[in-house]
Amino acid sequence: MPRAPKPRPPVLTNFELYELAVTNPGPMCRFLAAAWRDQQRQTRRAAPTLREDFSGSGALARAWAAQIGLAIAVDKNAKAIKACGRHEQFAAIQADVMECTAKADVIAATNFAAGYWHERLDLLAYLRHARMHLHARGIFCCDLYGGSDAFRPSVTRVPLRGPR
Repeated sequence: MPRAPKPRPPVLTNFELYELAVTNPGPMCRFLAAAWRDQQRQTRRAAPTLREDFSGSGALARAWAAQIGLAIAVDKNAKAIKACGRHEQFAAIQADVMECTAKADVIAATNFAAGYWHERLDLLAYLRHARMHLHARGIFCCDLYGGSDAFRPSVTRVPLRGPR
């Protein structure tokens, strides 16, 4: 008697694979919220708004909307914006981050997005643009180094081979 074919696993999109392999939005949301609260010691403001620049599929913005408050995902890739999905406290904007005028309490450019800028003047222009779009006492956060072991001291040994 022939065997029934094994069911095939669902095919994941590039954005879903990226989120599974690279992003960890829950802990990042908690970190950003704590950093924002620390900056706001003397004010009693409502839940902060997050703007995720270079958002890709908007994993951080979606998690922020689910856990903390209003969120905006900004990316110029139409497929990425479509992958963001919908949430009542979340907006996805297809635009170049340099053209986005949405203001926020927290602007995050995670997963090494600051490396997008290859020239010093371009990076400075982006940083100035981000600063102009922060609410009073808002914070900007970008990462330049990361991974699951980023905060754990360690040594990696790589064997070197001579010429072949």
